[in-house]
Amino acid sequence: LLSDCISSNNIDGFTFIYDHIHDIISRKEVTTLIFDNRNDNFYNGKTEIIYHVVNNYLNYVDKSSRLLSICIRSDIEENTMIQLVDNGFCFNDEDMKVVLEHRHFKLLEKMCRVKNRNIL
Repeated sequence: LLSDCISSNNIDGFTFIYDHIHDIISRKEVTTLIFDNRNDNFYNGKTEIIYHVVNNYLNYVDKSSRLLSICIRSDIEENTMIQLVDNGFCFNDEDMKVVLEHRHFKLLEKMCRVKNRNIL
């Protein structure tokens, strides 16, 4: 049902359902329900609900999730994405390429610092 709420951009439904199940569902299960097995097109036009998840449920999302990648491809505000990098959310080289294409230079600089720190 959470996925259905995302696909229909139904913030109220998402909040209602999540608030009733958050005590019985793990972070990994939340991440799987929201982000796994979805192609990038699933999130097109869903910026409102993506912001809702970032602003209200970030502590319930696994840092290894595709959240940052989805934000990058959904044109979420750069400072919000920098916050996700600062909080340890994962990204890959393809994400960095898209960030460069979108000319989010502050975000790219932050990602490069994190990437270099992880290499050393």
